[in-house]
Amino acid sequence: MLKKILTICCIVCSIYAVAQTKKITGTVYTNTKEPLIAASVVEMKAQYNAANDTGEQRVIGYTATTNGTFTLADGTFELDVAQHQNAAIEISYIGYKTQIIPITAASTYTIVLQPDAIAIQTV
Repeated sequence: MLKKILTICCIVCSIYAVAQTKKITGTVYTNTKEPLIAASVVEMKAQYNAANDTGEQRVIGYTATTNGTFTLADGTFELDVAQHQNAAIEISYIGYKTQIIPITAASTYTIVLQPDAIAIQTV
């Protein structure tokens, strides 16, 4: 009997843990619509300011989590992210401006990275 109860508890806990994440997919492009290979995609967690007089808090920034991936040869990615309010993903690639994209109800994202304004001079 105890074994059955433990088995049921384990099943319920695993279902609950899976229900707290959602899979997002997307494609990362350059400003010329070419897919970016090996761009970094990292889940971000919101940081809040102190509550104001009405008890409201605002997002003041994000911190990186250890959950991330890289885009494939066609610029696509898949990532399981936590379903919590004000989560985001950070997309970065050398030579391009980093973007932080808030995670919404959507499960598919198209991201276009712009080149960084710093030009390399030849010697």
